[in-house]
Amino acid sequence: MRNISIIARAPNAKAWSKTVFGYFPEHKSFTLEVHCCMNTGPPLKEYQLVGFTIKSSEILKRAKVLDEPIYQKKHKFILNDSDGRQFVVLKKRKKPNKDPLVKITLRSTNLKKTLDYWHCQLGMLIFSKKKRSVVVGYNVKGVKLKFVLATKQIYRGKGYLKIAAPLSFIQKLGEAMKTSNNVITMPLTHLRVNNLVAVNFMLLSDPDAHLICFIDDKGFEKMAVANPNANKLLNAYIDRQSRMKKLESLSEENFQKVQEQNKSDSSFP
Repeated sequence: MRNISIIARAPNAKAWSKTVFGYFPEHKSFTLEVHCCMNTGPPLKEYQLVGFTIKSSEILKRAKVLDEPIYQKKHKFILNDSDGRQFVVLKKRKKPNKDPLVKITLRSTNLKKTLDYWHCQLGMLIFSKKKRSVVVGYNVKGVKLKFVLATKQIYRGKGYLKIAAPLSFIQKLGEAMKTSNNVITMPLTHLRVNNLVAVNFMLLSDPDAHLICFIDDKGFEKMAVANPNANKLLNAYIDRQSRMKKLESLSEENFQKVQEQNKSDSSFP
């Protein structure tokens, strides 16, 4: 498998912006695609995504500089983002050219069913099996998926996993899912992204409705081209959001001025 991506998005929420984060290029390593949404409903800490485990001493150094709360549990250090996601940091030096991300943690309402699906049906290896958690993955050196037993209802939202794999693997997996009468949310589909890029993908769903998108690695590599202006655009959108938050307290005259300023902002495509 070339890579695993995860997309975090709330249910019934219209995406206001979309940003892809990663330590290396998207087609070579794990990436996180975050959709900024308004009126997202329940807190994100109740969604299927629990958080991430990362090997990096540098994260702790930056967190201390920013005065972020850090909680220590034995040899692990835990940080929480503003939406409740956990970042478990292992205090180890990040190796050059190696993705420091170790695990993605998701919730499961039934670990037996989860293990049967991800191991027996999708063919992932079992790396750990405990009473309240299991760890699986396709590669010993790659990013792993950890499932922890949920203590309350899971809000799946619109987030999903995206796994890039050879087209032949996806085709065989699709046939195996049909033979075993497993649900295929969307069969293998050919999608033309633009005049230059086309991809093949298939959507599956596990017992907890975690959506999994298998996408052919060659098409994905062509599609996952980094935008050289990404940082500039992100900062421009953040600045615009800050201005919009001030509108409620402005007079009608000033309100019109800010609207005109946003319309004439050359930072946006």
